[in-house]
Amino acid sequence: MLQNPTYQTPALQINFNKCISCQNCVDLCEFSILKTCDNSFPLVQETRNQKKQMRISLNTSDCISCGQCVIACPTQAISINQSILKLDKTKINIAILSPAVLIAVQEKFGEKFIFSHLITFLKQHNFELFFDASYGVDLVIKEEVNMVIAAKKAQKFIIGSQCSGVCQLIEKQFPQYLTNLSTVKNQYNALSSYIKHVYSQKMQMDPDKFFIVHFTPCLVEKEFKFRKDISKDVDLVISTVELLEFMDQNNFVNTKDINDQFTQNFNSISKFAKQFQVPGYYTELLARQIFSSYSESFDMSQINISSLQKYDRFNQSIKLLSFTSGNFFFTFVIANGAKAVLDVFQMIKNGKLSPDFVECLICNTGCCNGGGMPQKFSFIDIVHRSQQLMANTKLVKTNEDKNPDIEEFYQSSDVQIIKQNYIPYSD
Repeated sequence: MLQNPTYQTPALQINFNKCISCQNCVDLCEFSILKTCDNSFPLVQETRNQKKQMRISLNTSDCISCGQCVIACPTQAISINQSILKLDKTKINIAILSPAVLIAVQEKFGEKFIFSHLITFLKQHNFELFFDASYGVDLVIKEEVNMVIAAKKAQKFIIGSQCSGVCQLIEKQFPQYLTNLSTVKNQYNALSSYIKHVYSQKMQMDPDKFFIVHFTPCLVEKEFKFRKDISKDVDLVISTVELLEFMDQNNFVNTKDINDQFTQNFNSISKFAKQFQVPGYYTELLARQIFSSYSESFDMSQINISSLQKYDRFNQSIKLLSFTSGNFFFTFVIANGAKAVLDVFQMIKNGKLSPDFVECLICNTGCCNGGGMPQKFSFIDIVHRSQQLMANTKLVKTNEDKNPDIEEFYQSSDVQIIKQNYIPYSD
């Protein structure tokens, strides 16, 4: 056995002693980052005998930490590098909760489980304030519209930054498109900045006492936590799997008749923002907002949706969404899954595709199948997660009117806090 069999990144860890050489991770990785081991694993001093036990190799310089290999591994040889959910009672502990997190909790505790139950549980463990990550989508969408329209006029295109894995992919494999990457923070980081710099002032609270924890299905966010150019307002990132284990360790019991809610004034969220973790809904919200920016009424009949490419593997797809607004003809691309994302960028590179906006979700079927979610080996079960997220949206009150707090935010200089100065890695 290897004396030190574990290799770690901020998001992943690999225990070579658990590897059974099934090659599931190698087959699933569309980026060819994982390979069967002809050479030793990087950064590990090995002897010839040890080399035989290292059954996979990982190209760490190109890995984007999407975590799809974690989902594929049957022995947990590749697993989440877990963080300890240890809170300081002298701090104001704040939870930002992703809609996809609720799906996984419902799988474990039943579909009658709602966010109120989770908020009650977290209150019992020193959390004080609670925010739905969907609010972050409504927070950034207007600035995204401004970017897309400005890029259209300049004959350029924008790549949405709502999927952190795509940001990593562009940086490492398509650096020529770094200037096309949206400088709007993703929903988690934008909301964190808003809480620390705007909400704290409104409530006359000391932001230095805030400790913000993201509960997310995304493993890339665990790595982004260490990037000061993007996530400086985030204190801790906890995956869905880690949250479920924390609930087990603390003997969670699903209590009836509770009414704990998200923090006041943060319940006003649009329906499409609630659905942002399902492929295409962020883009549809963006299209709706473009019509609104030109004071034009919106109807789905004005949108032409076509399929550019489908894949047999995991229902990945590339779709085109086109429409005319403000005397401009817009073409948006929705890439669902890693293979689809790679193909879209190759088509753009080869001049076969000229989009105005590209929505990319690395994880097949979206964030409900993120690397930080519990394993589901049945594709039917994975699809059910997206369906459950849509069903959950119907159970909550959504707001299609303009949010006065967000309108006020855009009239102030504070709007700069949702923008990111994306600085590429330097080794």
